Amino acid sequence: MSGVVITEPGVYYDLPEADYHAQHDWLSWSRMKHLLPPSTPAHFKASLKAGEERKRHFDLGKVVHRLILGEGSDFEVVQALNRQKESYDATSYELVSAQAHRDRIYEAGRVPILRHELDAAEAMAASVLQHGTASALLADGRPEVSLFWIDDETGVKCRARLDWLPNPDIGARRLIVPDVKTAADGSGPAFGKAAASFGYFGQWTHYLDGIRALSINKDPAFVFVIVEKDDPHLVNVGQFVKRDDVAQARRAVDHCRRLYADCLAANQWPGYGEDINDFELPTWWHYRMEALLP
Repeated sequence: MSGVVITEPGVYYDLPEADYHAQHDWLSWSRMKHLLPPSTPAHFKASLKAGEERKRHFDLGKVVHRLILGEGSDFEVVQALNRQKESYDATSYELVSAQAHRDRIYEAGRVPILRHELDAAEAMAASVLQHGTASALLADGRPEVSLFWIDDETGVKCRARLDWLPNPDIGARRLIVPDVKTAADGSGPAFGKAAASFGYFGQWTHYLDGIRALSINKDPAFVFVIVEKDDPHLVNVGQFVKRDDVAQARRAVDHCRRLYADCLAANQWPGYGEDINDFELPTWWHYRMEALLP
């Protein structure tokens, strides 16, 4: 990390990933979603103090992104030591030597990956780049582009990091922004569940806001390029266009920004409150009791 501090809105093409994540005064969706119920502003505040959490299940996706986009996190194949203290490509993290090398790779700011995982990542990247629609979406533009803008309604300073920003000089064609995701199941229904669980609905809404706010394009579209982790590494390109989906995503993002602005102005980040709250048993429990009890 170079200690760069972003002070002005704009499109930043060559900002290192670590410097992007260090801009804590600018609100990203990955942080903002901690303001969605049932989470609270107190949870959000704690997430800021925690920093960027290291999660191993993100590592494969980071490597796939690097192989597809040509930029992103550096990676290194994890080595283990045999009884003769000779290094070889580790097949798991069972050995202490493999664990130690993995940790050193993390500390150096790189992504550790096992050899068989790298083989899978290379196959996934090849599948995306051989897919007609996916490869066309990733053919003309810049990878890993950082956006910084100020939300007109709330005054909140916002940021986003696009996997890929197409060349804005597209004439009459619509600007389509792709985002690459890895998934165990790339089918539409499964990815819809993932989008709800992991907050992808806020990602597309937040990112498109940035593109419009910075006058990159007035009417951009956002599509997900999903590649499955298992052979044959099928690719599915799609978007969320159902009116209710778009409207609820819009409500969620707007709620988070307004709540953040209010908490920031008051310098108060409340939790569940001090009143006695009413709890309810879930609907599935009632159905289960109806089925089981005489």
